[in-house]
Amino acid sequence: MVSRYLFWACLVVGTMASQVRGGFVTSTNAGTYAAAQNVDGNFTTNFLLNVKDSLTIPHVEITRAAGASIRDYYRFSTFGGTTHLDIDSYNGSFSFDTMIGIWDSTGTLLDFNEDSTYDLGDHDPSVNEFNSNLTLNLSAGTYTVGVSGFFAFYGDSGEINGIPGFPGPDIPLDGKYILNISTQSVPEPATLSLMVMGLAGSAFARRRFGKKPVA
Repeated sequence: MVSRYLFWACLVVGTMASQVRGGFVTSTNAGTYAAAQNVDGNFTTNFLLNVKDSLTIPHVEITRAAGASIRDYYRFSTFGGTTHLDIDSYNGSFSFDTMIGIWDSTGTLLDFNEDSTYDLGDHDPSVNEFNSNLTLNLSAGTYTVGVSGFFAFYGDSGEINGIPGFPGPDIPLDGKYILNISTQSVPEPATLSLMVMGLAGSAFARRRFGKKPVA
């Protein structure tokens, strides 16, 4: 019986979390690896047309309208599994040629990408080749995503440097993009965990003490 109360408590709190967190974040233009913007607590399974499997895989959509930073860094945690990193054109218009990379918690570069094939959220197929996309199978841990302009050298410890003879890697001052991060399993905020424990404890107490003693 207690397990049934716990199941419903988790279901209710999970639904509340999905509704409250919303999944939309505005970029703070964190320009260094060490000061990466943490987007934990913003993942949701609300429906988003531009995100594959948005109803079943937690995701967060980060919008950068403009900013002063020439690199952007974002940090998130996951319990592991398939993870998608997808940069889309902003409001249907091409802004700049993007690159994207990802590092693990030790600062080791796992992968990077310049151009990708057409995918969800690429509003204009004629410029889809300028958008970046990565799919990885991650272990549980904390990861950092870096965004830059073309062309850049991505190295360990958040390194994003230009290459002589190539344009970039600076993000233009008016550079715009939407970054979607989808990962199969994300930690819930601590407050939600406490709520689940409280609801389960309350249900157990009602189960244990709610009946009158038999004479």
